[in-house]
Amino acid sequence: MKIFILLTFVLFFIGHNQPPNNKADIFEVQTGDKFYDSGGPLGNYLNCTEGDYCISNSILCGDGVVSLKFNSFSIFPANDGDRLRIYSGAEEIYSSLSGISPVGQTFTSRDTTGCLVVAFMSTSIGAAAGWDADITVTGTVTTPTETPPTP
Repeated sequence: MKIFILLTFVLFFIGHNQPPNNKADIFEVQTGDKFYDSGGPLGNYLNCTEGDYCISNSILCGDGVVSLKFNSFSIFPANDGDRLRIYSGAEEIYSSLSGISPVGQTFTSRDTTGCLVVAFMSTSIGAAAGWDADITVTGTVTTPTETPPTP
């Protein structure tokens, strides 16, 4: 009985991986899903194979406001090394260039779509363990109403 319940629980949540190279993916996410680097939970992320560097994007959207909480984070350090940025709409809300680790931090969309965009620039120089983050989707997304022009 415990094994069946555990298997049901594991199958209910989904792990989403950052795409490699210069690709973009849109993920429909829900609370309990996981977000990993392109190597997934068991490996290093993939190096860029299409030149000196590649930028990949993950767009995380759900039935509400999306948040990411990082459990682990390790990217290849170099002067022109790998970089991770998180956007809420056009606003950058995190950059690994800040030197601040995202581990333990939660990044929540403030955009009217409720979505987060994760942009990862990888080089062809080296790779590291990457990241593991928990996804939470809360509330509902509200679209601002347009005020009709005054006659």
